Amino acid sequence: NNNNNNNNNNNKYEEDVKSPSSPTTPLPTTSSPLLSTTTAHQTTSTGPSAFKVPTDILVKLLKGLFILLVHLIVTIYSIITWPFYFYIQRPFEVVEKSKMIRAEQMNPEDPKSPWVGKFPEKWPFVLDKCEKIDDLCEYIGEYFSLKNRALGSRRVIKEFVVLGPDGKTPLRIDGRTVKKRELADYEWITFEKMIERKNNMARGFHLAGMKRNEPIVILCETCAEYFMVELAIARAGTVQVNVFATLGDSGIAHAIRETNSKYIFTSWELLPKVRSIISSYNFDINKVIYINRRVDQVTEEMEQEAIELIKPINQTEFVSLETIENEGKTRAAEVEDQCRPLGKDEISYISMLYTSGTTGIPKGVQATSSQMIHLMRTILPVLKNAIGRAHEEMYVAYLPQAHIFEATCEFLALALGAPLGFANPFTLTDSAPGLAPGTQSDLCLLKPTIMIAVPLVLERMRKEIYAKLEARSPISAPLFNYLMDYKIRWTQKGWLGGFFFVFLIHF
Repeated sequence: NNNNNNNNNNNKYEEDVKSPSSPTTPLPTTSSPLLSTTTAHQTTSTGPSAFKVPTDILVKLLKGLFILLVHLIVTIYSIITWPFYFYIQRPFEVVEKSKMIRAEQMNPEDPKSPWVGKFPEKWPFVLDKCEKIDDLCEYIGEYFSLKNRALGSRRVIKEFVVLGPDGKTPLRIDGRTVKKRELADYEWITFEKMIERKNNMARGFHLAGMKRNEPIVILCETCAEYFMVELAIARAGTVQVNVFATLGDSGIAHAIRETNSKYIFTSWELLPKVRSIISSYNFDINKVIYINRRVDQVTEEMEQEAIELIKPINQTEFVSLETIENEGKTRAAEVEDQCRPLGKDEISYISMLYTSGTTGIPKGVQATSSQMIHLMRTILPVLKNAIGRAHEEMYVAYLPQAHIFEATCEFLALALGAPLGFANPFTLTDSAPGLAPGTQSDLCLLKPTIMIAVPLVLERMRKEIYAKLEARSPISAPLFNYLMDYKIRWTQKGWLGGFFFVFLIHF
């Protein structure tokens, strides 16, 4: 009876609320506490609510069912096509080749004997004729067309400074101010043009006062000009001193002092640092050779800043690389006989860097031209498939060229005839901090087939891939993981995959 009375009272209240003419009960709004309380009371009093599956569990269940369906389809496909791919791809041969010995000691009886790459067969290759770095440019024309594209760079249309979290202070990463850049597409020069330019630079170095066997400090970010200057130094017979651009002032000063360098090659962005070091440490530098500003659109303030940056400091003169190159072109006959590369066993390369685990001042590592050639031979087996067809490849250069590994890989790409596309870590990927809105990243434009990397860069790329997959659809990431596992599993067994896999991976 009590329950019936309660139900009657509830029905009476509902009728009063629904009746707009009720003189005793005002119509509550949706935000009224009375309405929300009464609704809750009604829900609990009318019986238990319907059971609902949590959304996250339902999504996981659907993902699992979808992947199970894909697995079933792929398994059926793999079973049906297995005989055909076994005959065409011959995976047992691939596995056998993967087990071959890739390096051997030159003298097995000497524990200190160097290891060199071993080839199962003999390929005609430019390194067979090379004893020095300069020989690369002398002989590559015998193995591929010099009309092929060689070096690619992007012009900066405009740039602006990125502010930090406070909205006032410029954002800095690795000691450098981060700038958003609007970039043009890649522009290329041929191997023929590259060789012409590096020869002009080599002559220009001698016209600028450099002597044979004299060191020149390179303090510059990775770029095409850096690469051509390396080749020009090898041609001129001077000594290359690589200094990491991320070193502090004291580390850079130590490199200049220890090598007793009178010449510095740098980028426009690092000119303020170079000027500060010369003034602070009172260095006796003859010339600072710099790369002109790469920005198309400049303001009056930037033009005024440029005038101040290239003013002489005491006897130190600031000269653009473009001027050096033009001098070498117009006055070639005056110094042609002075451009003689150093011998293969003479010190021609010095790298000043901090290595993992070391402290204190930077450590200088000396190398001869012959050692660089042998190092290229050691790495070559990894890229042996590119021999004879490297013009179809694409090497992306973005790691510091001051490091011996990046420098060697770039020289090897030159020897193979592969085009080198120069990139910037701040514009490398779509989520890079230096990429202006609406500008495509370096990797998207280059689509490289040869790329060396460090763990930090790979982790950034992995995060970006998964961020895009998750933004596409809930099943994209699980499908991607399944297909990658499928690909890796069969590749390790010597299989190359089939058309169905390619279709799914694009899906």
